[in-house]
Amino acid sequence: MKLNAIAVLIIRCLSAGLGFIITAEVTNNLNQSEVGIYFYLLSFIAVMSALTSFGLNNIVLREVASNSIYANEILNTSILMIIIGALISLPIAYVFLLNEELTEYGFVIGVILSIALINLISHALQGIGRAKQAIFFGGVCFQFIYLLLVTTVNSSTLIEFLGFYILSYISTLVIIIALWIKVSGFKFAIDKNYKPYLKAAFPLIAFQLFQEINMAIGQLSLGIMDYKNELAIYAVCFKISTLIGFIGFAINRVYSPEFAKANAGNDRVKLQQLILKARNFSVVTATPIIILACLFAEPLLSFFGQEYIQYSWYLQLALIAQVLTLLNGTLAYFMIMCGFETIYKNQIIFSCLFSFSFAYLLIDVAPLIIALVAFVFIQLWPLIFSIRFIQRELNIQYLKRK
Repeated sequence: MKLNAIAVLIIRCLSAGLGFIITAEVTNNLNQSEVGIYFYLLSFIAVMSALTSFGLNNIVLREVASNSIYANEILNTSILMIIIGALISLPIAYVFLLNEELTEYGFVIGVILSIALINLISHALQGIGRAKQAIFFGGVCFQFIYLLLVTTVNSSTLIEFLGFYILSYISTLVIIIALWIKVSGFKFAIDKNYKPYLKAAFPLIAFQLFQEINMAIGQLSLGIMDYKNELAIYAVCFKISTLIGFIGFAINRVYSPEFAKANAGNDRVKLQQLILKARNFSVVTATPIIILACLFAEPLLSFFGQEYIQYSWYLQLALIAQVLTLLNGTLAYFMIMCGFETIYKNQIIFSCLFSFSFAYLLIDVAPLIIALVAFVFIQLWPLIFSIRFIQRELNIQYLKRK
């Protein structure tokens, strides 16, 4: 399992590097206000993709991991439900952009369905034990295509960047569908009894939706309140800080199916061992990256433009805050794979509503600081709750040293 985790980590390092280059390409070709609009739109698209997914991503992961023989049937049924979800989310998305006076970029909502389907198939691949392929083709592939397009054409306008963003995701969707057919074999099977999917997915619709809002709380708060320049600074600093976040993503992709299997076998000892291994691997891997990134904060920011260098202090705070994201992410997957998604969802909704209300009311006082504080609370509350919950319900000591 450690070898798989390391392999996935290497792929995520590549993804983080590509994300770094792409962000630098955007910030060096657009002015600060346009950069703010760009990241505001991307955050909005991420939230709408989560709504379109109908909460099925983690359901597919769990069900495919437990019943791989029915993988095609589970995935095909979920795809049809997501297409229905798109019919609901796309009009909502357009109305929102209309209200924000951003309809000139309305074409970007066309990518919502592609992102939702890519995420779904990626989770299915992970469920059949193809974590490395899921991460590479579910994320890195898009970045390769996007970077190739924007650099080849030498994009210099926001419209061009958004257009290539859509084209890159559509291309990635075609590739990941081909991969799924290759590794699982094509079988057009649909589970006509869709009610169990809806019953399991509905609690997770809110979870995935609010989870995306939580991750983008700062960008959404700054964007809605029209702090586009501050949004650009926030987005750049947090893009760099995800050099830590990708570690958790990689580890979760490897350990999540194992959490599900151990829980299915009611093996509490195994669950204790797995969560501690995931925690330890996360902390050990993240610590040197945090230290190095904090020491070289100014040189890192210089890649994105001279106007960002003065915010090295903000980058350092964002890096430290990502530790909470790392630990919280692992516990989130643990709770879901153990069947506590509804309970965890409630904590996500509470932390999201509280943080957004806090940011909305106080963002004018100090936009960057308030956005950061809102992000920290969103990570800290579910983390504390989950640690106490698994100790009480499963007798799992998360704070145990070994």
